Amino acid sequence: MADALSTTIIDAPVEQVWAVLRDFNGLPVWNVTGAKPRAKLLGEGASY
Repeated sequence: MADALSTTIIDAPVEQVWAVLRDFNGLPVWNVTGAKPRAKLLGEGASY
């Protein structure tokens, strides 16, 4: 399997960066690939 890696320097405080990355519903705002967030809620006793 092939691996891909990309890095960049973000000129912002780490707290601000993580706040954006943790906002799952905000993914389409900063991810320009067109990916749409999808989540399937797990029921009681489910594992992942």
